[in-house]
Amino acid sequence: ITLGNITEFVVIFINNTPGGLGNDLALDDIVIKQTFCNSDNDITPDVFDLDADNDGIPDIVEVGFGQLSGGKATMDLAALGPWVDANGNGLHDSIDPFVAGFNIISTDSDGILDQFDLDSDNDGLFDVDEAGYGDGDVNGDGMGDGGDSDGDGILDVFDFFVGFGNLGQPLPINSDGDTYPGTLGNIPLYDYMEVDSNNDGTFDLADQLHSALDANNDGIIDGTTDVDRDGILDAFDTSTLVFGSPRDLNEPLYIEFDGRNDYVQESLDIVQGLAGATLMAWIKPSDVSQNPVIAGEENFIFSVINTNRLRLNVNGANFNSNSGVNIPLNTWTHVAAVFDGANSLAKIYKNGVLVGSTSVSGVINLTANNVFRIGRNPLPSGSNYFKGSIDEVRVFNTALTTAQIQKMVYQELFINGSNLQGTIIPIDIPGLTAANMVRYFRMDTYKDDIADDLTTPTVDLGTGAKIFNVKVIKRQTAPMPFITKQAGALDAAVADVANGVLGTDATANDWSIVDVRHNINMTASDGDLGMIVRPGVTITVDNDSELKNDWYLKLDGSIDLLGESQLVQTDICQLDVTSIGTIKRRQQGTADKYTYNYFSMPVSQVSSVSNNLGDMLSGMLKTSAGNVQYSFTLNPPATQTTPITLASRWFYIFDNQGASDITNWAQIAPTDNIKAGLGFTMKGPGTGAVADQYEYIFEGKPNNGDISVAVSTGNQVLVGNPYGSALDANKFIDDNIGVSSPANNSIDGTLYFWEHFGGGSHLLKEYEGGYAVYTKAGGVLALQHPDLYNPLSPGGSKTPTQFIPVGQGFFVTADADGGNVVFKNSQRTFVTEGSGNSIFTEAPKGRGDVVLGQATQTQTTQAAVENTNEPVVRKAGQQAVADTLRRVWINFTTPTKFRRQVLVAFTDQATKDEDNGYDALLIDKGPNDLFWKVNDKEYVIQAIPPFDEQTVIPMETVIRDAGQVKIEIAQVENIVDSQPIYLRVWNGTTFTYHNLREEPFAENLTAGVFPDRYQITFGTNQTLSTDDNALAGDGRILFASSSSELIINNPKGELIGKVNGYNMLGQLVYQTEVNTNQSTVSLPVNLTRGVYIFNIEIDNQQVAKKIIKD
Repeated sequence: ITLGNITEFVVIFINNTPGGLGNDLALDDIVIKQTFCNSDNDITPDVFDLDADNDGIPDIVEVGFGQLSGGKATMDLAALGPWVDANGNGLHDSIDPFVAGFNIISTDSDGILDQFDLDSDNDGLFDVDEAGYGDGDVNGDGMGDGGDSDGDGILDVFDFFVGFGNLGQPLPINSDGDTYPGTLGNIPLYDYMEVDSNNDGTFDLADQLHSALDANNDGIIDGTTDVDRDGILDAFDTSTLVFGSPRDLNEPLYIEFDGRNDYVQESLDIVQGLAGATLMAWIKPSDVSQNPVIAGEENFIFSVINTNRLRLNVNGANFNSNSGVNIPLNTWTHVAAVFDGANSLAKIYKNGVLVGSTSVSGVINLTANNVFRIGRNPLPSGSNYFKGSIDEVRVFNTALTTAQIQKMVYQELFINGSNLQGTIIPIDIPGLTAANMVRYFRMDTYKDDIADDLTTPTVDLGTGAKIFNVKVIKRQTAPMPFITKQAGALDAAVADVANGVLGTDATANDWSIVDVRHNINMTASDGDLGMIVRPGVTITVDNDSELKNDWYLKLDGSIDLLGESQLVQTDICQLDVTSIGTIKRRQQGTADKYTYNYFSMPVSQVSSVSNNLGDMLSGMLKTSAGNVQYSFTLNPPATQTTPITLASRWFYIFDNQGASDITNWAQIAPTDNIKAGLGFTMKGPGTGAVADQYEYIFEGKPNNGDISVAVSTGNQVLVGNPYGSALDANKFIDDNIGVSSPANNSIDGTLYFWEHFGGGSHLLKEYEGGYAVYTKAGGVLALQHPDLYNPLSPGGSKTPTQFIPVGQGFFVTADADGGNVVFKNSQRTFVTEGSGNSIFTEAPKGRGDVVLGQATQTQTTQAAVENTNEPVVRKAGQQAVADTLRRVWINFTTPTKFRRQVLVAFTDQATKDEDNGYDALLIDKGPNDLFWKVNDKEYVIQAIPPFDEQTVIPMETVIRDAGQVKIEIAQVENIVDSQPIYLRVWNGTTFTYHNLREEPFAENLTAGVFPDRYQITFGTNQTLSTDDNALAGDGRILFASSSSELIINNPKGELIGKVNGYNMLGQLVYQTEVNTNQSTVSLPVNLTRGVYIFNIEIDNQQVAKKIIKD
């Protein structure tokens, strides 16, 4: 029979079988056994136990008589004198005066006396820790660990005396010096008895692990239930079956190391022998004076030195992070160390930024010291204890790239099958497998004295990384991710200075991950790796800024892009398909009711199951006053409505049709869905003239990723920039002419932009407009009407540039095979129209126009910190820079005062023949016109190899209306001012040269075709000169005009190589490679009447010969 807490009982003996037959009950048949109470389950019953709860605080202290113990855990008879108990009550007579009216202390009044209570003030902090004895509680259950050699109830870890009692044990900590209130006012009120131990006005529980259990904010754990009566309320007791609370934690946490003796150790080698390794962690040091070690093992040690710089020791050799790159105190900082033996490199990173590197080769050397430590030097005699906080310690068996490090800085990881994935961004880390992460101490999961390694299949228990002397484990505060705490600017919104989070860290680099839970106002460009925008939240982007997203966007709120602000989602960025949020992007069109705008939509309809669905104009197009209204009429209302009403009669698409003809345009209704990537037309609301603007708002789910529009052989399609950012036309062209990988051949590489100058009529024949053209060689103006080519005029001055604005529509033409026109995130970039590098070609605007003769500004890209063979990534807000091809624009004014602009560009990527992506066919040839002639085709843009003084570029001219023509330079780009640019004019017998950089050329022409009258040259002594003295004649080379044979006499048997023939326009008309040393070589050359220059290679020397074909 177990009597439990019963203190008195009566035993009644009843003999039911009298007679002495052997069944009677005798006293010797009864055993009464008393079991002493033993609260802490050690070898010593409470009655003899000097520390009945094993919390390191002697019972004599906990009952209130500590001042009489002298640190001995018993009455200090040396101070009090011999034992005297005159009244025989078992108490020393010196105590008797205090006994009357004295109650043994139960600080929290929970019915459990302090000497049996492991949390005497119920504040969620164990007495052993608050008293200052926490080193003895290795496994964190609230009691000391280890044995009791002398059996006095005081564990050896707290016992400084062999025998009954203790010697010189310091009293518990009393931070504020308070005393216990009551009849014994002279008894100290130790920290373990106070809920605000330092009297700072903040409860001790406030920043601790279990603070959430104090809902009423009185400084103690809520509730009263304590089933196992260990003084730890069941609300935070991990086990009610044992005395104490064994450490059993699994939530986002971190360890606070005391810099004295706290550390974590695994007795195994992890990186020895590896040719590549990476170690990373979040740290928040509070003192670096002792060169504290973050983590590592003997030949791979990562630390902070006392100058606040990072240090990596590889195989005994130290190197530090760059001078001036300091680790701040009391601030969370992500650090990483990389050893890349294959590339002879070691690197240090701070918050994902490379801040130091050195040359180190080979492998991490082997050592007999198989110890990996966190928070302490792993050398056998090492100390260098870390003081501060450490979280998220990860070890990899490979040298991570900068991009890989940046993708995991601001999020925890988990093992996703055979891959690694972030807990915030649901995308696998590229190029890594789960096997590459050999240790992952999240600092979240603990069983007793073991910190769990997430790479093992189950939670580690008993073996693994052992915790030593750690007393403080807190809830995670490192920014994984950054989370907004308030509305306002982003850096201020995510700042949490009290917990060591700097808001500027979120905006300093473009790989932060931000959870936006409050309205944010951005007035400067910012980039992020991942962003989550919560429902009901708005990010307002102003001041023509860029919001750059590099990997993942979950948009359930809204992003309002004011002015020319842009959302740039880079090549690998994913828009979470379940997103139900929107962006707003503004674009201006003409206000004139007769003039077309060629638009495209940067948004689609909102869907939680698909992206890039396209949208209806009626659902997407808005103004500041609300949704646009529509009327199927020729004109909008004479008196406009609020919001405006547009004439839907002029809504058209041109989707995969034959040559642009009025009958191939398809009219659409405002409720028809326009596919993402298609362009469309509409006319203005009639609120102004051609040059006046009207601002529209496109609102919907942002388009993102690959978008395809079909185009068949020989057909055209009106497409448009489908994104909320500028589009790099050069990359778009490359992706659709087979240059990029994977190859996609679908178009001829020329983009045509309709520019509607005016006309004041809905009649097609009265439209004034034309097609501006762009290739990778550059852009040219549309054929300009007589009244519009003045640069000061509002019309005819829009030259397409490399960067296509938001909402811009344009035509493309299929190549011989057709296919899909593909838009990709890799084509997106940030360029504003105000920069002059991105021109919207609708009706003319009053801003950002490129004036004829102005040079385009170029910039120098920022260099990488270190040459690590990794790509340089454009920072948010850094506008993309146009290429630096050499270019010359030529304007040709006809006798009827129309003006044609042509362009020639010079690049190693071009040939003298046709080059898709560089050369642009002339599609709107006029009765009076000028163009480049290549292989009998007419071009308005041509690219050729780099020029020299021998370069000749022929032009053809057609004249219907006799009169004066003028040829002049419109603009020169990336060619030095001292370089002459000549117009060479052939009058039928001789050439004359006119330096167009000095003045335009003008002359009168009769009606006719002039195939060889004008050429552009860069010198006046071309090889093709008819000066016989320049070609002194080589007797070995003859031309037989009657048989059209070129005869080469070779009496010395020299090697005859290449033979090239050119006409007087510099065009190659004959080419062969002989490669013989025969004495006579005869080559048939079919030539028409004219003068030719032949270059013959003899003995590796060039010999020139002029021949005349009669």
